[in-house]
Parts: sequence; structure tokens; C-alpha cells
Amino acid sequence: MGAAEVLMEGIVFGESPRWHDGRLWFSDWGANQVIALGIDGTHEVVLTVASFPMCIDFLPDGRLLVGAEARTVADRRRLSMTGVVSVALALAFQFPLSDLWHGATYELDAHVAAADAAMAVVPDGATVQTTLDLLAPLGARTDTFWIGNGGNPVTRYIVFDGPDSGYSPAITNVPKFIAQLYPRDGYVAVFDRDGVYVFRRG
Repeated sequence: MGAAEVLMEGIVFGESPRWHDGRLWFSDWGANQVIALGIDGTHEVVLTVASFPMCIDFLPDGRLLVGAEARTVADRRRLSMTGVVSVALALAFQFPLSDLWHGATYELDAHVAAADAAMAVVPDGATVQTTLDLLAPLGARTDTFWIGNGGNPVTRYIVFDGPDSGYSPAITNVPKFIAQLYPRDGYVAVFDRDGVYVFRRG
């Protein structure tokens, strides 16, 4: 086995790798992109979506299918009626097909809206610890650490999504939990909505 070789740098938060048609395809959650990387190091941004591309796969005819936050899209460069039907079938496991034609299907629920508002409180370039579900969107513009890692630096902000934190059992009193984790760091809650909190170091 030869030495390891770096084929690409600058990936913010790489996820969902798939080998397809002689290239490695993956999502960059932080850049909201799907990228195809060749073994020679050449790469192409295949698709950019409005929210981070959570997962990717390929339809039997080779078209790219992307599951993005709150929606699923087919590769727009080759979208046909078959692609629309395939997307609808993929979504059918989440809600009835008839819901595809209702605007409310594509609206953010209150909790997601609260998470978006909380992330907007944190200024670009700040240091922040956060729960796993918010790592990628914050990582694109801040110096971000997963709150579950031991040895993290003391950051200026903590963004904690109580309902979706991944802690088991769920954290029911988030301010008390943060005060116990960081008893000497003086974190003060500056945002609290629908179980999502932002704490700033005093």
C-alpha cells in the first residue's frame, strides 16, 4: 500500500460518500454542495442547494437524487417527468403524495424556524459549541465545536437544540445543564425559543 495522498482540500463538512461512474460523490454540508471527485484529484461542484444536502444517491438511470433539509430534489440538469415521479415516490415514505401539492408541506415548522433564528444570533467568525444537528450550518461561518467532545476550548457562544440534541435521556432543563457543564464560565442565555437556546459567555 502506497502513502496516503490528499486529493482535495477545503471541504467544510463532508458526508454521504458514494462511488458512482468512476468518481467519489459526496455532500459538503457546510457549503450546501454535492461534489464529484476523480481519482486524479479533479473535482466538480455538481449541484448547490438552498439547505444542506443531507444525503445523496442515484436513480437506476444514473440521475442524482439529493435529500436536502425539508425537501428532496432531482438533478435539475436532467429533470424529466420520470424524475418528478421518482422524487414523489421517495417522499411518499414521509407523508402522503397528495401533500406534495400543498404549500404547507414546504413550510418550516416552528422548531426548525427557532433553530434558524438561534443560529442567526451568532456572529460570523465567532467560536461556538453546538449540538450535532446544527454543526454543519454553523460550521460554514463560525469556528465550531461539537458540544459532546471533551477538551473543547471555552467558546464565546453555545447553541443548544434541546429536542434534537442527541442526548439520551433528553435534556429537559437546558440552562441548568449548561451551568453544570461550565460552572465558572458565566454563560448567559440570550435566546430561548421552542427548546433552542443560545448562550453567550459573560
